[in-house]
Amino acid sequence: CEKSDLIGEVYHRLMERAEIDRWYDGFALGIAVFCFTSFYAITRYSKDVNGSEPNDQIVMYLLDKAFAWTGLWMMVVSPYAGNMLALGALYEKFGSLPFMDKCVTLMSTILMIIPCIFISISWALWIFFRNYFFRGAGRGKVNPLYQAQYSPEGFTNNIEGGQAFCHSMLVDMVTLKGETGNVGFFYALVHSFLGFIICDVSYKGYWFLPSGRLGWRFELSM
Repeated sequence: CEKSDLIGEVYHRLMERAEIDRWYDGFALGIAVFCFTSFYAITRYSKDVNGSEPNDQIVMYLLDKAFAWTGLWMMVVSPYAGNMLALGALYEKFGSLPFMDKCVTLMSTILMIIPCIFISISWALWIFFRNYFFRGAGRGKVNPLYQAQYSPEGFTNNIEGGQAFCHSMLVDMVTLKGETGNVGFFYALVHSFLGFIICDVSYKGYWFLPSGRLGWRFELSM
């Protein structure tokens, strides 16, 4: 049962504040991913950079792609972080692993290279956003992050320095699976809503036949 004394009340308020801060943190990660996907969509498709779309397509058409990619990424950041932590644990005892486990570990490492490259910029932006939001004396002078997993002095389990910092952020990404999943669903919902709006010949001309109807592939997609 829960404590009803002062210590119990303090504990309850700390946990309540941590739950709220987790949503802020998930939202900050979503903004970081959206900034990267927006940058990629605009530079990939804008006629002024590398594509063929005019600039008046940025707000609805190109950012719709960013919403879609952000929704997908936010739903998989927690499994991604879990895979990275699992690989790190395997490499700590790599010498004692059976031969087949070593092969699987090396193959998994190769497969994770591309996701790591894709998320690297979003990761850096998340570091900036979350530290900017959780700054201030009201959240602690040593470590402004809400879970206090990392501090400059070191980390538990004999992990120190930059490795501790990356480890703690990966742990945060795993524990935020509920928040990041819901944020990802929000972005996917916005993408679906925008998708119905831009399902028009002025946006998606190549979707339509000369008769004005959608092609069969796009009808099936819708």
